[in-house]
Amino acid sequence: MIHPLFLNLGSGEMFLIVLCIVMFFGTDKLPEMVRSFSRGMNQMKSATTELQKEIQSSAAEIQRDINAAGALDDLKEGAENLQKRIMEGASLEETEPIAEEPKAEENNPLTPDESLKREG
Repeated sequence: MIHPLFLNLGSGEMFLIVLCIVMFFGTDKLPEMVRSFSRGMNQMKSATTELQKEIQSSAAEIQRDINAAGALDDLKEGAENLQKRIMEGASLEETEPIAEEPKAEENNPLTPDESLKREG
């Protein structure tokens, strides 16, 4: 496994690096440098978080588009099936006449008597 260089530093190497920084910049500039380094790290972290959110929102939008396209295909298929059924129904109406309702017979036992009928 390959380790980055900065993870292989021991305490002696770290002390030497800090000593060089203090010698070059002085002790009065050191707190200001640490603050600016910390500020830069925070900005990098927020930029990384913003980039991750943007990628996730783009992925979600693409997923919605894919789902919408699938739903649209299902709707088109359903519309084609409905159109086919309507055309089949129209061709049946042309060939077979609709049977008329039977007229009420006078001696039908299910027909109410004249006295029970509503006057309208």
